[in-house]
Amino acid sequence: MGILLGCQISMLMLTMVPSSSAFVQSFILLPPPSTTTTTSDIMSRAARQHNVSLLAASSRTSDSQQNSSKKQKQKQKQNDSSINTGKLNPNGTKQKQKQTQKKRRASQQDIHNLVHKIGLQPVVTNSANTNSANTNINTNTNSANKRTPLSKPIPIKTQLQYARKGHTVLRNILDKPTLTNIHNDLVQYASQRQLEAWQQKVEVKLSLPSSKVKKLYTTPKACQDILNGNGNSSGHETTTTIPFLQHFNTWRHLPSVHTLVHSPILTQAAKELMDVKTVKLYQDSLFHKRPGDGPTPWHSDARMAPFDTSNMITFWIPLMYIPNGGTGLMFVNGSHNDFALPFWNSRDGNVSGSGSGSGSDGTTGTGTGGEYDRLDERYGGEEGITDYMPMDMGDMTAHSGWTLHCAAAGMGRTDMTMGQQQERYALAVTYVDDMAEIREDAIAAFGDSAAVGVGPGPGHDEDRRSYEGWVKDVEPRCYFEHPLVPTL
Repeated sequence: MGILLGCQISMLMLTMVPSSSAFVQSFILLPPPSTTTTTSDIMSRAARQHNVSLLAASSRTSDSQQNSSKKQKQKQKQNDSSINTGKLNPNGTKQKQKQTQKKRRASQQDIHNLVHKIGLQPVVTNSANTNSANTNINTNTNSANKRTPLSKPIPIKTQLQYARKGHTVLRNILDKPTLTNIHNDLVQYASQRQLEAWQQKVEVKLSLPSSKVKKLYTTPKACQDILNGNGNSSGHETTTTIPFLQHFNTWRHLPSVHTLVHSPILTQAAKELMDVKTVKLYQDSLFHKRPGDGPTPWHSDARMAPFDTSNMITFWIPLMYIPNGGTGLMFVNGSHNDFALPFWNSRDGNVSGSGSGSGSDGTTGTGTGGEYDRLDERYGGEEGITDYMPMDMGDMTAHSGWTLHCAAAGMGRTDMTMGQQQERYALAVTYVDDMAEIREDAIAAFGDSAAVGVGPGPGHDEDRRSYEGWVKDVEPRCYFEHPLVPTL
């Protein structure tokens, strides 16, 4: 009975003690009230020690909880600081953003797969440029062209128009200051090389090698005389209306043009519209249409090139404003898919057809009848022909190598500026599929006994000067590489 009463008193005393481990420890060290040890004292001490142990454990637990709470608050502050400073927080907002981006990329991939199924080429844009709505080449007056790849893909509607009609237009896609610099470079270049441009016209008209033409016709006037029928030094008499003067591959001489034709803005557009992985730069051509020059007749570019391919594209870039009714290109809708026209209608002007061999220089005429003289009727009149005038600097058209196209003469009333007739400069840049092969006849035309315009080949000689510097170095009917026809 005494023992139980002592234990209860001890427990009552302990409950009155504050929950502090330091106080508990000092309480344990207090001396006993008397020096005589009894059984009751032993039991009371045992009870006190047991309860003190419980209090110490409870105190340690409380201290641990307090420390844990402090650590969590410090960690939360660090997380908030990381978010504010943009640092990565493994358990915070940045990780959720990454998961959202992964979901978004998966959604874009689904769209690309769908585009593949309908036969189109999906376009992957550069994420660094997606915030910019401007699709112009970012350039300055000290650099001809520094445009990065297209910040926006070519719209599906534009791709479909090119596939169906064989032509389309891309508005405000090139930088005006850049084109102004190129215009100035090309005008100076053309003025210094007028003789070469006139000699090229004589080569095509008279079907003579360039080496012979350079010996016989050494001045622009001599070339003009023979083209106008006023000279007969080679036994030829002819009268020709020149639609323009032409200069090939200016990119090999002018850094500003070199940068433009190698820029992703053109090469990527060529890949997307032709739906090919890589392209070769075939050529650039400067077209100088002067007041008094005649119209450019209907023609297709692929017939003048040495390739055996359906994948050829030309970007026609005006270097000045082209008004309505001006000298911009006009296209025959769907003519790139008209396989019957060249198959059933020859280029000799006989019963089977006429004029298909006509070059864009107009030197072979448009035939004496047949389908090539009635293209308007064949393709539905005016509804079958499209142009994209007016065109501002920065706009460019794109057409397939087999699309029939033409241009008006250089004396139209809409070409008048302040009462003066205007000279028109335009740059055409042509790319082909990287896998395009060279025909045998294009190479054979440069043999020792070959003559221009003579031989088994069905092509036309207008581009001969463009490719004569490299075509003899490659093998026909196989993949080739050449520095003058770079792969891009």
